[in-house]
Amino acid sequence: MKISSKSIAISGLVAGLYIALTLPLGSLATVPFFQIRPAEGLALLPILLPSSIFGLAIGCFLVNLLTSTFLDAVIGGLITLIAATLSRVIKNPYLAGIPPVLLNAIGLPIVFYFLGYEMAYGIMFLSILISQTVWVYALGLPMYFTTKKITLKHPELFR
Repeated sequence: MKISSKSIAISGLVAGLYIALTLPLGSLATVPFFQIRPAEGLALLPILLPSSIFGLAIGCFLVNLLTSTFLDAVIGGLITLIAATLSRVIKNPYLAGIPPVLLNAIGLPIVFYFLGYEMAYGIMFLSILISQTVWVYALGLPMYFTTKKITLKHPELFR
């Protein structure tokens, strides 16, 4: 399979954007409750830009590696990769947000438990579910529709 330089560029751009939207927030983006991680709004991009799947996973991996632990980087990056792939398959922007919201809400409390947080799984699940929902839908949907408008207006940029 041949990967185009445009796909690599889009993936790198999305990874950089993910990092830029998360890294300045430091520990606020990695706490086990109500994560302030606006980069999760990028979760709907795979619907329009398949190359963004790897960019999201790489961006998440690098941010977690720099702000948390290797375990969080690997598991968080994997969750993001799976969620982005499922979002791409679903294609409906209102439904495509479900995989990143649910997979993070289910998986991250387990990671946080192994990192030593002694908060109840249910509390972490609910708080991550709420914060993910806010970022993926409140920020992600407007970003998705804006990006869709741009891709329709300038399809040559995204082929």
